[in-house]
Amino acid sequence: MSNSFKTFLKHTAKDFHNQSVNPPVVRASTIIFKSMKDIRKTQAKAIKNPTGGHYDYGRQGTSTTYILQKILTKLEESYHVFTTPTGFGAVFLAIFSVTRPGDEIIVADPVYSPTRILTENFLKEFNIKTTFYDPHDLKTLEKSITKKTKLIFVENPGSNSFDFQDLGKIVSIAKKHKILTVMDNTWGTPYFLKPIKLGFDMAIVSATKYYSGHSDVMGGSLAVNKKVFPKVKAAERITGLRLGPDDAYLITRGLRTLDVRLDRHRENAKKLQSFYQKIKNLNYCIPIKKTLIILGCGKSIIQEHQV
Repeated sequence: MSNSFKTFLKHTAKDFHNQSVNPPVVRASTIIFKSMKDIRKTQAKAIKNPTGGHYDYGRQGTSTTYILQKILTKLEESYHVFTTPTGFGAVFLAIFSVTRPGDEIIVADPVYSPTRILTENFLKEFNIKTTFYDPHDLKTLEKSITKKTKLIFVENPGSNSFDFQDLGKIVSIAKKHKILTVMDNTWGTPYFLKPIKLGFDMAIVSATKYYSGHSDVMGGSLAVNKKVFPKVKAAERITGLRLGPDDAYLITRGLRTLDVRLDRHRENAKKLQSFYQKIKNLNYCIPIKKTLIILGCGKSIIQEHQV
């Protein structure tokens, strides 16, 4: 990215044709062409450049959704970003794209509860086995790997207990065994962490949360590298998991202030940390099954990955 992250957010997606700060909302189901020859030209362009925004049907997107995808691709520093109607839609798309009956996946224990239900219960009906690993003991991850393991699903920090993991080591383990990786990066967003640059194959963000920032829109994003792009593209096309233009517009608007809001989150968190550290004999523990996790136990890993 040539400009800084903050500068890019403020100046991207300007509509100079209509002299508007934000791009217009383009809604379409049927895409019109002057002739069959023009349709064939567009279809040929889509084959040659599958990330170029060449559409022949509205389910594939419009200029409004395309602009958001290009913004997010820059922020993630990825090959491409797919957008979905909800954050959980991105979770489903990532898993559905690369797993088939008979496969196995390994998932971080403290994941978002719908993700746990999907992987632990729903996938079982399709003969896809899920094993959960302890984020504080990556030996449990390595021990769970078999010849059938196709995907490692990481959520960092964990939704309910905010476990921080050694992401570099997880990527190293996965590459050693030639296993694909995906990380739910909703809490961090690419403002704080870019999973694709760390070596992950896919990165999920629930756009409903920090991207939107105003509690008035649902959406998700799935950033991918070039290796998994064809599989995700095929899955997206067959499932119809596509964000609508009105939601894309609202998320684009929300992104303008992403840095301002997350900077304030970070400042407030540091103030709370400083306050609680001054209180003597205070232990804030989170019970997970038979383990007590004391806040701050992943300090070295947190420092390694924070901006």
